[in-house]
Amino acid sequence: HLYHELYRRAKGNGFRNKRNLMEYIFKKKAEKVRSKQISEQAEARRTRTKEARKRREERQVQKRADMLRKISESEKAEAPKPKKADKPKEDKAATPKAEGEEKKSKKKSKK
Repeated sequence: HLYHELYRRAKGNGFRNKRNLMEYIFKKKAEKVRSKQISEQAEARRTRTKEARKRREERQVQKRADMLRKISESEKAEAPKPKKADKPKEDKAATPKAEGEEKKSKKKSKK
């Protein structure tokens, strides 16, 4: 389409001479290449960010799953285990021997 545009401008005295025409052609071609590079870079950036977003979401899902697993494991470990039947402890104060020892210890502390 560039050829047709240039042909019409040349026939309609759009360019003073051949050198002006050549400069215009080079400028248009460079502009076309530049715009193509910019569009390719933008597309590459879009795909990179899309992939990064996908990886970030996968990491977050994995992190949540790990945390939930750790929490469930810690709850299982902390769950109260049924205790074996312990022997009842004897009350030392109720025995007559313990009462006599208490009186002796009081007398020693007064001295």
